[in-house]
Amino acid sequence: MKIRQLWISLFVGFVAFLSFNSSLLAVSYKIDQVNIDYIIQSDGTAEVKESYRYQFSGSHKGLIYQLDPTHLYQEPENVRFKVNQTEVKEADSKATGSYTKENSQGMWRYKIFYPGKNDQVTLLVTYRLPYLITSYRDTAELNRRLIGSQWENSLQNITATIKLPQAVTEDDLDKFRVFGHGDPNGRIKRGKDRQTVIMTLPHNPKGQFLEAHVLFPTYLVPQNKNIKDQDKFHQILKAEKALVEADKRAAQKRQRFLQKLKQISQILIAGLSFLVLPAFAFLAWLRNYRRHALKDFPHIPQHLFEPPSDLNPISLGVGLYDMPLDGNLLSSVVLNLVRKNWMSMESYTPKGAKRSKKAGKEFRMNLLKRPNSSEKLPAVEQAVLNLLFQKIGKEHTVTTANIKHYARQKARSYLNQLDQIAEKADKEMQELDYVRSASDQAERGILLFKILSGILLIVEVLYLIFYTIASNTFFTKIHLSLFILSLLQLIFLFLPLSQHLTAKGKYEKNKWQAFQQMLKDIAHLDRAKHQSLIIWEQYLVYALVLGQAKQVAKELSHVFPEDVLAESNLAVVTTNPSVDYILFNQSINKGYHTAQSVVSSSDNYSGDNSSGFGGGFSSGSSFGSGGGGGGGAF
Repeated sequence: MKIRQLWISLFVGFVAFLSFNSSLLAVSYKIDQVNIDYIIQSDGTAEVKESYRYQFSGSHKGLIYQLDPTHLYQEPENVRFKVNQTEVKEADSKATGSYTKENSQGMWRYKIFYPGKNDQVTLLVTYRLPYLITSYRDTAELNRRLIGSQWENSLQNITATIKLPQAVTEDDLDKFRVFGHGDPNGRIKRGKDRQTVIMTLPHNPKGQFLEAHVLFPTYLVPQNKNIKDQDKFHQILKAEKALVEADKRAAQKRQRFLQKLKQISQILIAGLSFLVLPAFAFLAWLRNYRRHALKDFPHIPQHLFEPPSDLNPISLGVGLYDMPLDGNLLSSVVLNLVRKNWMSMESYTPKGAKRSKKAGKEFRMNLLKRPNSSEKLPAVEQAVLNLLFQKIGKEHTVTTANIKHYARQKARSYLNQLDQIAEKADKEMQELDYVRSASDQAERGILLFKILSGILLIVEVLYLIFYTIASNTFFTKIHLSLFILSLLQLIFLFLPLSQHLTAKGKYEKNKWQAFQQMLKDIAHLDRAKHQSLIIWEQYLVYALVLGQAKQVAKELSHVFPEDVLAESNLAVVTTNPSVDYILFNQSINKGYHTAQSVVSSSDNYSGDNSSGFGGGFSSGSSFGSGGGGGGGAF
């Protein structure tokens, strides 16, 4: 028996070792830009060019590319690869700059040997797909998964272009229909030249294909050999419309489910609300008790007239106040960077916009050279600069109009990047010992106990219900015992035993709350009015985080004359703070809320391209070729 247990232990340990070892050997990378071009010839052949930009973190030996020839009229031809603009050749030597290929279960798998470490690598793939287009009696069809479902990682920032041999005539535009299938954030449209189809997708998850289904007149491919003697146009339109209608029904079903869930939640909350009152009474006592725990720190007055520290606004909001990184925090950190002379800002009125104090005004930010080459920015503010001037802007310039456009067109990517900046802020606060690490053993223990207590509470409530029904009695000793036990567990679940802030962090937050109170009462505090313009610039920055923007903007114009405000680094918003300061914040906020709205609507996608004249991707598939394509790295 002991020998058997020993063998089982060894086997489990060996499996665990293999799993751990494989995780260490995994290549870390992301593919942050994908460009795909299909040039259709007059014989229906497609000349294909695909570009994938890899960003590696750590070492790698090379790249993997998989081409799926199934459901094609003819095998792909002239497959070639370039890595960083250098062509690689097929060879069994596995030397750098070579590749090998094999056919596994009908798929062509290529291993490209190109070792490196912490570098950027661009893979360019070109090949021909003979007679890709299928010509029917009443339409020509391109039905192809431009991205297969076998990619190891997700793909970012995808643009795919399909170019027909010539433009569709004005009279035949009704026969030019385009459909996209895949992630609901994708969009497909017909080009203004009546010859191109453009597909865009900010993020394609692992395992998800991107499929193009395009219909156009047959006279564009007169030399095509892939011909089928049947009518297909209306049948295809009907099938595509059915996919969109299925999306609508699914979205409506989700909405009904969420509505029912909301109603059930309201009933449960109403039923348990009377149990919460004792818990909150205990919390009030606990909060007062914890205040005394800070007695070892110096006393904080009711009002602080200067910011307690030079903490960047995002770290302040995300770390101390547990806020999401929204438009307010982004606006405040932009103003802070302008205040510190890392960028300049000016207002302008776009062409065609109404010229008034409010309507149509936008703001332009220009990246400045560092005042001192040795000066360094916090990681959070550096990440904001990278987002604004590398991802969104062009040539050291970005406008609020650019930000709103980017947030609308690449909503999920925009929000993901804000999440990454928020993670940097949380890390910064951990380094300052203001917030606890999520890996804190005590924190995890408390969380585990709360989860177990919550499960037990659910079991007790269910038992109480079934016992009442079975016994046909309502008030017994069992009822009373379970009620008291459930009440104690509910109080335990509500207790803030898991503390986000350390004692040092609580003290820092108390100082910022005193500063926040000063901003709130600023109209009645003479001492605040005697502060310098430099201090008031900081007031403007932090007022956005602390919810006191309107009060500070209103008082600023009363404290300083216009000629003094014009000398400020923030002159663009200080010369008319009641309008421009608030307007700038609203403009940044609009981009954030637009991104949220786009992502939210994509999660509840109901279809907007049932006719094929352009719009969002639908789910399902037209079962085009290329579904097994993919790639990765090793």
